[in-house]
Amino acid sequence: MKNLLSTIAILSCVIVQTYGQITVGLRVGKSPNVTPGTSYLFVNRQDLFNESLFNIEQVQYSEQFGFMARFDHGAFWFMSEFMYGRSTAQYSLIHIREISDGQSVKMNARRSFFELPISAGVSLGMIEVFSGFSVAHDFGFKNELEQMEGYRTSTPALRAGWHSGIGVNFGHVLIDLRYQQEFRNYGEGQFIHGQELLLKNAPGRFLMTAGFRI
Repeated sequence: MKNLLSTIAILSCVIVQTYGQITVGLRVGKSPNVTPGTSYLFVNRQDLFNESLFNIEQVQYSEQFGFMARFDHGAFWFMSEFMYGRSTAQYSLIHIREISDGQSVKMNARRSFFELPISAGVSLGMIEVFSGFSVAHDFGFKNELEQMEGYRTSTPALRAGWHSGIGVNFGHVLIDLRYQQEFRNYGEGQFIHGQELLLKNAPGRFLMTAGFRI
């Protein structure tokens, strides 16, 4: 068994040296606040007292931290990342009976998440372009919308999406700017009295990252 493991390790090293190079490192990232620009949604239409306009106003993202592993083969490369981050979505609710006052109720939905982006790219000198897919696992929810009468959620813990970007390769330091978008709707899986809160747009954001190869 020991000889077999040693043989596999030697073959892996030979393959890497022959066909490419694998490097690992640390990665950090930051997104600006996102203003989704969705249109208001009417909720509780059959309840004259609670009929309201519902919307998402802003999404804030914390810094992200994690690790990366990258395989280079000539001008082409593949990279996987494992990142941790947090986000806060701010929703607003305006009761129709108070709409003339312009007063809205603000509610925040916070979550933590682990994200696994996988990218394929090409190097054009120091400039790199890439695209790929990602899966995120949500946990640590704190959702103030749960205080609303008739609210329930069945949002899955896993989210999938795609991303594309451009970067600069300084050797041991990799910097890029990417755009990420999910495949789902902002209000998918959230309901008020059985009405799904579909707010038209899909969640998307810009993300600036820096990687430091060890």
